[in-house]
Amino acid sequence: MMIRLKDILTEAKDSIYYDFQIVITRGESMGTTFTHREGKAQKYTTSRDDNPLVFKYRNPLAMAKAALKQKTSKSEIVIWDETGKGKTYPLTSQSIKKIKK
Repeated sequence: MMIRLKDILTEAKDSIYYDFQIVITRGESMGTTFTHREGKAQKYTTSRDDNPLVFKYRNPLAMAKAALKQKTSKSEIVIWDETGKGKTYPLTSQSIKKIKK
């Protein structure tokens, strides 16, 4: 089941998410990292000439949907619980559902 635009638009303003990081690896390059830490949702990547780029997202669900569109077979998500212990999953729609507390 994919994340629908309707889900993002109707997302409650006070929804609480676990901290998580999505890593999308492309070949030998560094790839793209999507991070949600302490309420901040950001995407880290590099430009064609290897300059760092940082993009901010308004909510974590929109960021996760963007990551799903770019996923590769090596993509994974790490979700940290309240104690700071992280667990790694392959990037799928099912694993995205686990980010919400």
